[in-house]
Formats: sequence, structure tokens, C-alpha cells
Amino acid sequence: MKKIFLALIFALLPAVVFAQNSDLKRYFDYSQDFDGYAAAIFIGTVSDSKQDISTAEEAIALFKEKIGTNFSSVAKLTKNNKWLMEKALNEWDYEEGEIYVVVITSSLYADDGIVIFVAIDEKKNFKYCAYQLNVDELDSFGTIFNEEE
Repeated sequence: MKKIFLALIFALLPAVVFAQNSDLKRYFDYSQDFDGYAAAIFIGTVSDSKQDISTAEEAIALFKEKIGTNFSSVAKLTKNNKWLMEKALNEWDYEEGEIYVVVITSSLYADDGIVIFVAIDEKKNFKYCAYQLNVDELDSFGTIFNEEE
């Protein structure tokens, strides 16, 4: 079995990842029956972008445009997945205008999971778009973000 999302992180963000703790971490809350693995990686700020964007909403719209319809979009997160996203992001002292990639999976050896692009708005709320990926889609997903570089 493969550590699918750890590989995704290294494929998408090689320069950033080495300076950060990108290991999937297990989170659980037995009282709510929540359990899973997640990691959040800081990838920059809206103001650092080479694109003409200035808000969290514009950043998420840009991610959606770049990804298009090539991958399965997740319209709504489950309570467990939203909780995992928030737990991973809470490892950071996040600020307005920052952008993160959050990876969620059920185990370290899962062949599928969810990748979430998160932008922090002016009220420190999360604006996001999420995609379901499996191991077979990793290479083509990673090339989308390496095209401009």
C-alpha cells in the first residue's frame, strides 16, 4: 500500500514541504465518533500570488478554475472531514490571506482521500474547495500545479 497523500504533498509542493512538518497526523474524538488522518501545509498568501487576486474567495475561484472538471469535486464535507480539516489547520497560527492545502485520509495506507484548498478570509473563516482523489489520479493532479513553473 502507498502513503498516497504524503506523496501528493511532495509532488505538489516540493520546496515548501521540506521546511514544514507535512506528516499525516491522527486525530480522534471518540465522544463524537470522529477519527482520521490529516495534514495542513502552508503554501503562501494571497498577496504572494502571481495571479491578480486579492481575496480568499478569488484564491478559491482560481483553484477551482485551474482544476476544472478533471477531478471529483466534493460539494460538502462530512462533519468528520470538516473536523479533521479544522484540527489540521489549528496546528498553524493562521492569518487573513493565507492559503493552505489540507490532506485528509482514513488511514496512513489508504488509496484515496480528500485534498482541500483553504484560504483564510478577513474574519479568519475558512473558504475552501475540496476534491476526492485516488492513487491513480495523483500524477495528473500534480501536473496541474507544475504547469506554470
